[in-house]
Amino acid sequence: STWSTITTSSNATSYTFGNLALLSNTTYAVMVTLGTNTACASPISYIKTGGTVTCGTPPTGVTNSISCQSALTSCSAGYPNYIVTLNRLSPSPGSTNYTIATNSYTISSANNTVAYTYEVSYKGKCSNGSVTAASIPTVFTMYPTTVSAIQNLNISNVICNKMTVSWSPDPSAINGYQLYVQRAGTSGNSYTVTSTSVNLTGLVAGATYSIWVKGKACNNTFSASSNTLTQTLPSVCPARLAAPTIDSNIIEVLESEISSFDMEVYPNPSSGKFNVELQQEGYNGAASIQLFNSMGQLIINEKENFTDGKLKKYLEMNDAVNGNYFLKVQTDKGLKTSMLHIEK
Repeated sequence: STWSTITTSSNATSYTFGNLALLSNTTYAVMVTLGTNTACASPISYIKTGGTVTCGTPPTGVTNSISCQSALTSCSAGYPNYIVTLNRLSPSPGSTNYTIATNSYTISSANNTVAYTYEVSYKGKCSNGSVTAASIPTVFTMYPTTVSAIQNLNISNVICNKMTVSWSPDPSAINGYQLYVQRAGTSGNSYTVTSTSVNLTGLVAGATYSIWVKGKACNNTFSASSNTLTQTLPSVCPARLAAPTIDSNIIEVLESEISSFDMEVYPNPSSGKFNVELQQEGYNGAASIQLFNSMGQLIINEKENFTDGKLKKYLEMNDAVNGNYFLKVQTDKGLKTSMLHIEK
């Protein structure tokens, strides 16, 4: 230890050590001299300070700013020093304390292939050496900047115009995945997705597709490509007329059509643009025109009036997929249906 010198007025006979950063439960030596003349010094006395000195309330407002493999953690200001406790939760759990002179601390990782999860808390350290209670801890994760090639790419649920693509999740792909879909003879498309299973619809029947996927790391860099799978779709879509989701009226009419008007649908096959012509001599009533896909889902629902016994309606499906559709026309004269085949 070293001596601290305090100068008082010439007529002082007492002194309060309030302006010194004394430690609690500590013994100090005290000696009084006349000026700097140590020959006139008093005998040395020993004084022990009292119990625990309080150091205020714990720091608050602990925040963490994460940038992949680096984190800036901080708390409220107000203490000359701080003790920051880093409790690593995974991998390899462990705890470390650091005494710092500011209310912020930067954590970095040299391993850019592993995600680290920490719990951090702060204590304020006063000039007298006493320490506050710990702040409320917060938890954060630092993510790697590289992702391994995605594994277990799989294709399932294949029919003429759709299929399901799935793969194993990778926790390092914090910003999702990039799915690549390339039809033979084209440049293909890519899609940013967050799930590990995607239903691809609106595909071309009979076409061959190549599929691969990449993971997207914390800093938006991509992993190496997964393996590439090739899938040729069936050229004919299944007709599911007996499916419970199909309107029962369609099934009834297909089995026994009842109508007194003539109907023509053209062109058929169609690219998605077609005409419906109806004719009923002397009839000027209304007709309901509905189009269903092979799953029984209603695609078009129109209502038009006959004029002088005739009705011509132009219909367009820009987003239609290849396959069979079922046209249902109903008037108060009866029902009529027709199958329409879309082929782009």
